[in-house]
Amino acid sequence: RAYADFDEQLVAVCRLVKLWAKKRKINSPFEGTLSSYAYSLMVIHYFQRRGVVPNLQDPRPDILAEAGLDGPGVVVLEGGHSVWFFKPADLPAGSLSDRELKRLWLGGDPPKA
Repeated sequence: RAYADFDEQLVAVCRLVKLWAKKRKINSPFEGTLSSYAYSLMVIHYFQRRGVVPNLQDPRPDILAEAGLDGPGVVVLEGGHSVWFFKPADLPAGSLSDRELKRLWLGGDPPKA
């Protein structure tokens, strides 16, 4: 959900990829194919590699500082791994606009919608 809040294009592409997989009957892990969740993760990864959305699990300290956050206050460990991630919704209301948040995360101006 946090990635969907970050960029609305991601939601549309996820829906498109899920529909594509469903029409081709390749979205059933019970039949040996990928789940719709796996397709969503691939879309998120693609968007990260293209510089459209950031990695919310590993924010840079300077990004957190400019957003007025100290970082993960409580790190939740699951099997010895940190499962904390930055949620844009956790920012104080009105602290940064969507455009400012994207500029901060991605560097420079975000792609025009």
